[in-house]
Amino acid sequence: MWNSLEGMEYDLVSTDDLEAEQDPSLWAPYNDDALTYEVIESTGSGIQTLTRVGIVAPKRFFTLIERPISKSPTVARRLR
Repeated sequence: MWNSLEGMEYDLVSTDDLEAEQDPSLWAPYNDDALTYEVIESTGSGIQTLTRVGIVAPKRFFTLIERPISKSPTVARRLR
């Protein structure tokens, strides 16, 4: 559970080795073999939760990376 902000998106990133991977901004989005937890948009309610996140290793460290929502450019294609 965390306080989410409107207009922001989040990645749940993780590592199993804090000694080797000390910078969380370099950790990969977490994948539990069912989902990859990235580009999680804010609910705008202030409180956000993730449930049923599977743990795939006996020891795992997690954090959230927050950034402004990225808008993918719309690609227009001419039909002939």
